[in-house]
Formats: sequence, structure tokens, C-alpha cells
Amino acid sequence: MDDSSLPVGGQPAEDVLRFGYDGQLKAIAGIAVVNLLLTVATLGIYRFWAKTRLRRYFWGRIALDGERFEYSGTGKELFIGFLMVLLILVPLVLIFALADLFLPLDPLLLLVKQLAVFLAFWFLFNVAIFRARRYRLTRTRWRGLRFTQTGSSVGYAFTMMGWQLLVALTLGLAMPFYRTARQRYLTDNTRFGNHELRFLGQGKDLFVTWVATLLLWLPTVGLSYVWYRVREFNYFAGQTRFRGLRAEATLSARRVIWLVLRYGLVLILPIVVILVPTVELIGEFLATSEGAEPVATQVAVLQALNWVIIALVAILFVVGSIGMLLLLVHPLLAAVVESLCLKGRAEFDILVRARDEAPTHGEGLFDALDVGEF
Repeated sequence: MDDSSLPVGGQPAEDVLRFGYDGQLKAIAGIAVVNLLLTVATLGIYRFWAKTRLRRYFWGRIALDGERFEYSGTGKELFIGFLMVLLILVPLVLIFALADLFLPLDPLLLLVKQLAVFLAFWFLFNVAIFRARRYRLTRTRWRGLRFTQTGSSVGYAFTMMGWQLLVALTLGLAMPFYRTARQRYLTDNTRFGNHELRFLGQGKDLFVTWVATLLLWLPTVGLSYVWYRVREFNYFAGQTRFRGLRAEATLSARRVIWLVLRYGLVLILPIVVILVPTVELIGEFLATSEGAEPVATQVAVLQALNWVIIALVAILFVVGSIGMLLLLVHPLLAAVVESLCLKGRAEFDILVRARDEAPTHGEGLFDALDVGEF
């Protein structure tokens, strides 16, 4: 080794592997518009293929050390997974519906049934999160090597339910401990090639930050939570290890808060532009229709309100789908990816392909329960 590559202490200088993102707004807009039109035309069925198109684009625009990531999932896998889960959820819903018909109208039995419904869907919600992440990881590759996730979805669900109950009992104070435990479970069960990642974080390190977040919640109209999640992201990244590498993130809270505010304003704007003038016009109409028949006046007002509601729903639907991708997901992904790097001694050459069996279908439970994570 050339001595010029050594620092003063004589140890090899650490590698710095940087992440990059080069997604283009125009390309994302094109995909989003086509996805929206085809999803509406197919009454929602195309959404599985729409989600796959977006993932393939976003994954392919993210690079580490100049090498791009790949997403190999398919819309067919997601669709089949969704159908398989319906075979579980539909009978479950029918059972609870039949219970209403045949069980006596006893308050205690009604309470037990409602509790059973709540626990069942609470459990399935957590299972969905774990299985969906497992699917996405097994469909993600870098340098030909794929990620995998070990662990049990049932074990994850019960563990998280315990932590979520503790958060509720402590009125939210246990949140950083729950979030850290969740991150540890997911990270420690994540593999790249044949080697596992490790998470070293402790909930106590974020407790003071979380208390400040709660105190500032009302004065900042909830934006303190965005600040906390940025601080949490940077901390979690810094506590993640992979062989000789450690992650580091410098995501800016100010930048993320601005993106959230901008998107919120875009959502509010149609309501202000359409609803406020319409209410004023309806008020004027009522004032000038005092001599008209009451029924005719009510019908006219209801028709006007119906058209206003239809217009608002249509606009908010477009803004909520296309606008979110362009104004929030795309710039936020750029901010997150560009803030990340890996430091240490890279040893990717000795990794071998993961031999774990990947799931053959998609995150059906995730879609059926409408968990909502991209």
C-alpha cells in the first residue's frame, strides 16, 4: 500500500460511500398521470402495477457509490397477494357479521365481540407492515445482491402491540422507546447478501427530544413532530452498522418542514379558492330569493353544493395523488438520499448472494388493510 494513503496514525483512511438521487420531475409527472388515468379506468385494479412502475423508477434513480439500486417486484405479485389476503379477510368479516345476527343482545357479549374485532385488526395491521417490508427488501438489489428480512411477522406483531400499548398507557411518553425497539427489530433482521445489519440505538437518547416535541406540539401546530422525525432519522442512521461500515445522515429539519408546509398549502388552496366564493354566492342567492318557493330554493342550493363537493373531491384527489408525488415524495426522497453516506471500510467484494427464499407474492395484507406506506 502506498504510504500516502495513510493518515498520520498509520491506519488506512476510511471509505466514504455517498448516496445519490437523480429523479426528474417531468418523468415522475408522466408516470403519475398515466398511473392515475389507468387506475381510474380500471376502477382501481391498475394501482398494483402503478405502484410497481413508481417503485422501479425511484429505486433506479437512487445510487450508492455510483451503482444504482434495482426493484424487481411486479404488479402481478402485488395483485395476487391482495387476492390471497381477501380470502382471509372476507371470511373474518363474515364471522363477525354473523356474530351480530346470532349472539344475544347482551352488553357484555357485544363488548367482547368489539374487543375481538379490534385486536384482530390491530394484530393484522402490524403483520402487514412486517410482510410488506419483507417483500420490498427481497425485491431490492444493489450490485446484483439482494436484501432479505429474517424474523417472524407474528413475533413482530406481538412485540409491537406490547410497545404500542405501553405508548398508550404512558400518554405517548414511551414513543421514542417504541420507535427505537421497532427500528432495532427491523434492522437486526435485515440482511444484504449473507450479512446482517445491526442497530445500536437506545430510546433514552431520544427521550428529551420527544418531550420537547410534545411541549411544542400545539404552538407549532404539529410541525414539531416533523422536526422530531428528522432528528430521529439522523440518529437511527448513525446507529446502523453493516460489517465495517456505519451510516451517517445530515437531513435538514428546516428543509423537510418547508416541504410539508408547501404541500399542505397546496391542499388547502383549492378549498379556499372554490369553497369560500361558493358559500358567498349561495348566501347572496338566498338573500335574493326570499320571495321564491322554499322547495325550489332548497333544490337550487343543494345542486350548487353538490357540484362544489364534486369539484373539490376531484381536485383534492388529483392533488393528493399527483401533487404528493411531485411536491412531497420526490423532493423529500432527494433530501433524504442526498443526506446519507456510509463511512468505514467497504468489504462488498466478499459478500455472497442471499439464499433465503423470497416471497412469491406481494404485500396483499398491506394493501387490503390500506396501511398506506409507499
